Amino acid sequence: MRSTAALLVTIVIGGCGDGGGAEVCGPATCSGCCTASGKCAAGKTTTSCGLDGAECESCAAGEHCTEGACTREPCSPLTCANGCCRAGECLPGDANDACGRGGGTCLGCATDESCTAGVCSRGACGPDTCDGCCLQGVCFPGTSAAACGKGGGACANCPSDATCAAGSCEKTVCDPKSCPTGCCWSGACMPGNNPAVCGKGGAACVACATGQQCVSQSCQSGACGPGTCKGCCDKNGSCAAGASESGCGTGGAACQTCNAGQACKSGSCTTIPQTCSPQNCTSGCCEAGGKCNPGNTILACGVGGSICLPCASSQACVSGKCTCTASSCSGCCEGDQCKTGTSTTACGKAGAACKKCQSGESCSQGACTTLCSPATCTGCCAGNVCKPGTDVAACGKAGGACQTCSSGQTCQSGTCNSAATCNATTCPSGCCKNNACQTGASDLACGSAGAACAVCPIEKICVSQKCALDPDWLWDVTLIRVEVDPATAWDVAPTDPKPDIFVELTVGAKTKASKVVYNNASPLFNEYLLSDSMKNLTGTITIRVWDSDTGDPNDLIGECVDTFYATELEAGSAQLYYCDIGTELILVEFAFEPWMF
Repeated sequence: MRSTAALLVTIVIGGCGDGGGAEVCGPATCSGCCTASGKCAAGKTTTSCGLDGAECESCAAGEHCTEGACTREPCSPLTCANGCCRAGECLPGDANDACGRGGGTCLGCATDESCTAGVCSRGACGPDTCDGCCLQGVCFPGTSAAACGKGGGACANCPSDATCAAGSCEKTVCDPKSCPTGCCWSGACMPGNNPAVCGKGGAACVACATGQQCVSQSCQSGACGPGTCKGCCDKNGSCAAGASESGCGTGGAACQTCNAGQACKSGSCTTIPQTCSPQNCTSGCCEAGGKCNPGNTILACGVGGSICLPCASSQACVSGKCTCTASSCSGCCEGDQCKTGTSTTACGKAGAACKKCQSGESCSQGACTTLCSPATCTGCCAGNVCKPGTDVAACGKAGGACQTCSSGQTCQSGTCNSAATCNATTCPSGCCKNNACQTGASDLACGSAGAACAVCPIEKICVSQKCALDPDWLWDVTLIRVEVDPATAWDVAPTDPKPDIFVELTVGAKTKASKVVYNNASPLFNEYLLSDSMKNLTGTITIRVWDSDTGDPNDLIGECVDTFYATELEAGSAQLYYCDIGTELILVEFAFEPWMF
């Protein structure tokens, strides 16, 4: 190469003569590198790399130009998506002494652990290591319809007409034998006395046509009145049960609204005697019927003669106060409230006090940790410290190893690049990474129009040069809260008129029911329900909100046939108002988190 450079210099000098032409490219005149045509280049690109007037070099595939020298691209999420990084080298990430994935730092597993799918775990998931069931090598509790099992066996995905009970999928059946006094609606036994769900003998419930009433559990034509309705006729001309304070009556008369202090008894508004007060119920709470209750249960909690209140499903009644305890909360306690325990602002588990993680820490399995990985860090990993990934000294994204940008580069969207070298003009159909134009079609380098390449988060893939949600990625769905019309009395007993609510969510072939929150029209659940793919969650889903009745068929409060939108998954929550069936159902709220290994 040196002889070529010497010949080049000789030719140029000969051509210029002594008259003082253009300067010759060389160490004295060029701080970058000299091209074959004798021009001085910056020496910072993969096609022209060099410095101090040396001949420009074209870097090989997988190399980039750093301070005038072609070097192999350092290990990062961009170059080591399926393994982990150690001393700049990409390793497979499946060894006990070098375990990891996504281009994060390789970790050493403990002596009683093994590396499975890039994660250190205490032995392979099986009968000896898991009391629940195994899914993709990970141990799950085995109590969910989406992952049902026990004894370390393979998790089963229960069909839509079954629930997970004691680690086994058990089919729920509604038929004449199990529902002799009502009718069957989507596998559930209904009373069969409502025009929307009318029937008897365990047959399929039917919706009565306009102008019909459900009389003796059968749709019959005719206006609501004494001959067609045993309850009372509401303002819409429909026959109601006549047992609630907002619709009380009997014998086909017009429904009445009971006054404050009254309850609907046998179709008549009856005044409730008020005998309980702070003076004669100091150690308990007062029920609506005037009785002094001990006030020490989640159904009726209170002290000092106050009104008895129901506690949330994640609370316990302690000394007459609804509060968060280790026995009631699987997450962490923030005052009296139970939090999920997965946030850096409220991290914890098993009912311990929530902790706010320090800067650079992430919340993993209910503990603040410096373990940095794609699952715990949206920026980049500097060792085990999660950095924002927006600084030239620590640039990166999606939990990969932080990269130090070269001189003249900036950190854009977690990618080092120089806009002066790679930009919309030089890279109109791709994106820029390390001053070089990329196709922009990779999950690790996604973009267009010369913008800085983006590293798609773990739940996204590159589609049409944009990071979009992966249709097959799993999302955790958590039921947050429900609101129903507080004026409707769901239970006949005047001391317990509010509904005992539970929710059923059906996504694809999966159906999961929540726990029951008793005697509450606005229950707070904060309960994980199921995990499913983005394509199923954004398809047709069915939400049913029930009033649980012990010994009697459950009452359907409302049903929604809807969908979760991709924007709601990304935002982390969805609120559904006023569903298709049931005017008493006001709101159902859910939260979403992408599934992490």
